Formats: sequence, C-alpha cells, structure tokens
Amino acid sequence: FYVRLTDQNGNVSQLPAINIKVSNPVASLITATRPTTFCDGDSTILSLPNAVIYNWNTGTKASSILVKNTGSFSGYFVDSYGCLSGNAPTVNVVKNTLPSKPVIISSTGTVFCADTNTVLKVTNTDATAYLWNTGSQANNLAVSSSGTFTVKTISKENCYSPESDKVSITVNALPPTPTLTAIGATSFCLDTNVTLVSTNVNAV
Repeated sequence: FYVRLTDQNGNVSQLPAINIKVSNPVASLITATRPTTFCDGDSTILSLPNAVIYNWNTGTKASSILVKNTGSFSGYFVDSYGCLSGNAPTVNVVKNTLPSKPVIISSTGTVFCADTNTVLKVTNTDATAYLWNTGSQANNLAVSSSGTFTVKTISKENCYSPESDKVSITVNALPPTPTLTAIGATSFCLDTNVTLVSTNVNAV
C-alpha cells in the first residue's frame, strides 16, 4: 500500500509503500511418530506444525508431547505473526493393558522317567495366543526331555504378557535292560532249585 499527497499548488508526492502480509494459519493435523494404539509400556509422540507458541489441551506448551496413556489430544499454535490457528482435530490415543503374568502347571510333575512325559499348561484365561521359549505357539506343551521352560501369552490386541516363572523339567534315564544268569542248571527236579542273578548292578 502507498499514499499520494497533493498540496494546494497541485504538487503530488508519494509516500514510501508499505507491504502488508496477512497470515491466516489454519488448524493442521497432529502428527504421530508411532501408532496411537499401543500396549502398556509403550508410547507415542504427538506434534503440532512448526510455529512460535503452542498450546495443548493438556496444558503443555511444547511443540510435541509424549503420550503414554489413553486420552484425547488436541491443540493450537501461534505463528510468527502472532496469529492464532484453530484447534487441530482431536487425536485419540489408546493404551491396551498387558495380559497377566502366566502360570505354568505340569500334568504329571516335573521329575519323571524317560518312558513317560508331561504336558505343561498355562492357567491364564485372558490369552488368545502363546509363545514358549522353545518357539512353540501351542497353548499346551508336551515335554519328554529335560529343560527349563517359560511362556508369554498374547492378548487379542497383540500385547505380550510378562514372561512366566521358569519351570525346570528333569527326565531320569531308564536303567539298562537287565541280563539274567542262572547259577546251576535251568532244568531240575522238584526237590532242588536254581539261583538267577541279574547283571544290572545299578538297580535298587
């Protein structure tokens, strides 16, 4: 914009022009660095566009906020011309709870002989999937060899539980097949006998 002046003698002069810039910041979308639905222990960061002053509905004055809990978040900003934007559309954040820590029980105990086995079961009822430290994803785990076993459960929201306590399984080897040796003849009359001796010295 500029102004021209005319004096009483008809002389015209022009004042230096002034540039006017109108700023009209519009509410921009809030951006999230990570998904806005997550499991307990995780988080996301919400950010407003680049500006000078920021105001979130949480009271925070920073350009970005760290969100760890469920809630609805919005905000506005003031640009370098001092103009106020509208409120950004609300972003809803959902934190899903973790499944409870699983408990493992054994169907037949944790110490047994090599000619049998046990089945490890998970007592949790809020799980939709399972992950054993063996890689198995079954809800029950058949075990026939010694080892230490743990499991995590997975909820329908794909959240993992804390790891269960360790369960140690001990499988005892079977004694070797015994060999019998007869001391004396194996065919005899009713008024005599024979002694049979086992060679398995490890038997009790």
